[in-house]
Amino acid sequence: ARPTTSDNVVSVLGEGDPFSCLSLGHIADVSKALALLCEDGELRSMILMRTDAAVDRMEAQDLQWCTKTMEQLRENYTGERMYPPGRILFIKRDVESIVALREVSRARFTDLRLHPRMLDVSRHVPSLYESLLQEIVTN
Repeated sequence: ARPTTSDNVVSVLGEGDPFSCLSLGHIADVSKALALLCEDGELRSMILMRTDAAVDRMEAQDLQWCTKTMEQLRENYTGERMYPPGRILFIKRDVESIVALREVSRARFTDLRLHPRMLDVSRHVPSLYESLLQEIVTN
């Protein structure tokens, strides 16, 4: 399904919202990748060996290997993904607790991001968006 790109439609998404890049296509593709990882012990071992440090402390060749491996995984992705429609405005609070709103491309929502709080539905409630937008308006 192609999302509308009309400027008359605006999607507002917040950092960490678990539903910002979650569709059945994303889930199907992640399931394929997980199945491959379950079957391929050598790939699992290489991932663990090459990603034992924070991204900003990884060696350049390990980062390149990760990029290449991710591209190879993406070649097997066939699930139809749904994206936020129209212009996409992204809300993020920075390290100084300042809330910022900026326009982003739908490419930001291509991959399902796996992280510890990815199923935290409290980051999806309308009142959170309302308070963040109100903070932007009043500052």
